Amino acid sequence: MTEPGTSATNDELKTKLTNMTMVELKQELRKRKLKTTGLKNELILRLLPFKQLEFEHGETDDDDINGEDDDTGAGKNQEDDSESDSSSDEDEPVAEVR
Repeated sequence: MTEPGTSATNDELKTKLTNMTMVELKQELRKRKLKTTGLKNELILRLLPFKQLEFEHGETDDDDINGEDDDTGAGKNQEDDSESDSSSDEDEPVAEVR
């Protein structure tokens, strides 16, 4: 049987996800290596089971999301830059092998 507060928790999580922007939803999906394309409702439905599991296990990064927006934005840009740098780095070893 389900716990009495479970459906209320699911509704709260769905409301939180609904209030997130598409950019925030896509960031959360990328963290979990999930598909980031589709309509907002599709992104929410894709992310909801993962957020429910995290909530059940006490891993609430909803608080972290709000606190990380500024930090993660900068971090994400650095990661994106490092990814583009790493692609050029990948080319260099190939040149060295020749």
